[in-house]
Amino acid sequence: GLKTSTYVYNSLLKAYAKAAVRGRAGIADLRGVIARMEQDKVRLDRITFTTWISALPHCAERAMASRSDARVAIVRMREEGMSPSTGLYHVWLRVIATEAAQGLAGPDDALEVVDFMRRVGKRVGTETYMRVMHVMV
Repeated sequence: GLKTSTYVYNSLLKAYAKAAVRGRAGIADLRGVIARMEQDKVRLDRITFTTWISALPHCAERAMASRSDARVAIVRMREEGMSPSTGLYHVWLRVIATEAAQGLAGPDDALEVVDFMRRVGKRVGTETYMRVMHVMV
């Protein structure tokens, strides 16, 4: 049969991400696409990870994703040899802020992101600290 390309899988992932924004898809759907890509030995690229990570806050709002999902995605991206943008770390913090509002996370969870960023050599600027403060209030 035909081998499905990264482009096709990314298109499917984007459709699920849009559905997640509308509350019609969740982390299981996103994980399913990633698992299928791995099963078919299709390369996960920057678009794959950016799409996956950007959908997480919408899933977290409905308690369908957690900070560990964001951490896994960031770690996997790094394992694939890509350096996540500061914006993707901010998405991780947004998931934590959502969980904090639900009583499921706290300041230590947000500071873990800062520590992780430092460990991997990512600059931690004012914007990141502002997002950490958002978790604390």
